[in-house]
Amino acid sequence: MLGSVMMPGRRFRETPCAYRKYRMRTWSLRLLRQLFRLTLSGLHGVAAAASAAFKSRATLHLENLALRHRLGVLRRSVNGLS
Repeated sequence: MLGSVMMPGRRFRETPCAYRKYRMRTWSLRLLRQLFRLTLSGLHGVAAAASAAFKSRATLHLENLALRHRLGVLRRSVNGLS
């Protein structure tokens, strides 16, 4: 056991260079994975905020359209054009 370093699923000889490369690669992949998750969660938050803003604006436009329609119907009924 002295001549090798045990890693999960791999066996390295006692060459620090190969072991460091393996550790650096797994560390960098973990870091990239965490950064990717953080970026996606940030984009999700921005998209949710933008969606909420547009939904409320669209809802206001729809309500405004419905009220204008009701006013138009009321004006026609008052003028006797119905």
